[in-house]
Amino acid sequence: MNQISKRILSVLTILAVRGLSPVVWARTEPIESAESVKIHSAVLNEDREMRVAKPAGYDESQNSFRVLYVLDGDLNFAFTAEIARYLAAYKIIPKMIVVGILNTDRNRDMTPNKPVPSHAGYDNAGGADRFLRFLGEEAIPEIEKRYRALPQRTLVGHSLSGLLAVHAFLNRTELFANYIAISPSLWWNNYETFAKIQAYYKSNPSLKKKVFVSLADESSDDPAVYTRIQEAFEKSAPRDLEVFVQFFKQDNHISTVVTSVTSALQKLFPPQQPRLRKR
Repeated sequence: MNQISKRILSVLTILAVRGLSPVVWARTEPIESAESVKIHSAVLNEDREMRVAKPAGYDESQNSFRVLYVLDGDLNFAFTAEIARYLAAYKIIPKMIVVGILNTDRNRDMTPNKPVPSHAGYDNAGGADRFLRFLGEEAIPEIEKRYRALPQRTLVGHSLSGLLAVHAFLNRTELFANYIAISPSLWWNNYETFAKIQAYYKSNPSLKKKVFVSLADESSDDPAVYTRIQEAFEKSAPRDLEVFVQFFKQDNHISTVVTSVTSALQKLFPPQQPRLRKR
C-alpha cells in the first residue's frame, strides 16, 4: 500500500468512527488519478504546481462542477479530495473538482503584511495580495480553461493559510463564493484582523457569501480566543452573509483539519438525501 493510499484509509477510518459511514459503501475512484497542472506565474515570477482531483464520473459526463481550492496543497490536498468524494458519493454534498495549490514560499504568500518585531522568522512576509493576484489572474483561469468548472468556488486554508483565506474574504471577495478558515492564525500583528473584519462588515451591509471558521483546543495563550473569534465574525454580520463558527476542543491544531473540512463541506453546501440500501 503506497503512502497516499494509507492516508486515504486513515481518513475514511476517521469518518467512519465519527458516524459518517453509511449503510452500504459506494464506489469512488482512487485519488491516485489526481492530475498535475504546472504553470509559470508572471505575477510571482516562478513556476507553480497545482494538483487536481476530478469528481467520480467526470470523464463520462458533460456536467460542470463547483471547485474547491485547497491551500497548503502539499499536505492537505489528498485527504480533502477524498473527503469531498466520499461525502459526494452518498449525496451529502454535491460533486466537486478539488484543486490543491502547492507551496513555494508559504510565509511569503500566506501573510498580508510585514509582521511586528515579535514575529520572528517572517522576514519575507507580506505577499498575500500578490498571491491572490496569482490565484485570480493565473491559477483560477487555468483551471477553468482545462476543466468544466462552475464559477462557484470555495477556498480552504489552515493555520497560516487560514489567515490567507480570511484575508481573501476581506480583500478579494469576488474570487470565491465560500471561505473556509481552519484554526486561522489571527494572532498575526496583534490580532489586527478582528478590527478589519468589523470595518469590512460596516462597509458591506449586504454580502451574499458563506464563511466557515473553526478553532481547535488552542486557548492556552489566549483564554478568551473563542469568544473573540465568535464576536469578530458574527457581530454586525452583513445581510445575506452566512457565518458558521465552530469549535473542536477535542482536536489539536493539526488533527482539526480533517474534522473541520468534513464539517465545513456539509455546512456550506445544500444537503442532499443519501441513497442508502439495506444489506
